[in-house]
Amino acid sequence: MNLWRMLHSGAILSGMRLGAKVGKKMSLIFEPMENDRKKHMQQKDYIYLYVVGVSKEYQGNGYGGKLLRALIDMCDESRIPIYLETEIETNVRLYEKFGFKTLDQITLPVVNDPMWEMKREPK
Repeated sequence: MNLWRMLHSGAILSGMRLGAKVGKKMSLIFEPMENDRKKHMQQKDYIYLYVVGVSKEYQGNGYGGKLLRALIDMCDESRIPIYLETEIETNVRLYEKFGFKTLDQITLPVVNDPMWEMKREPK
């Protein structure tokens, strides 16, 4: 995320409220994922699916699948892979149904949570 996007999204204000100590801890948590993403994508163009979600009251109605299919169609047409990480194991099977492959499963430092790193090549 560049400085403009941090300012535009409000992320910089959130970071300032958290303070430098928490910010440093957060960077320790996310650094392995960033390093792996660079390793897996090797400076190629790709879409990074950072967050996708559906409000709880609308879950189970196919909206998440519609969102994901729209992104997949766009990426297939453009011949661009999609990269994502998920910390929820049941999501791994969902993403696999859409053609994603698990590249690595890591444990995040400090919080000791699992994270699956996944990629979908365009068809």
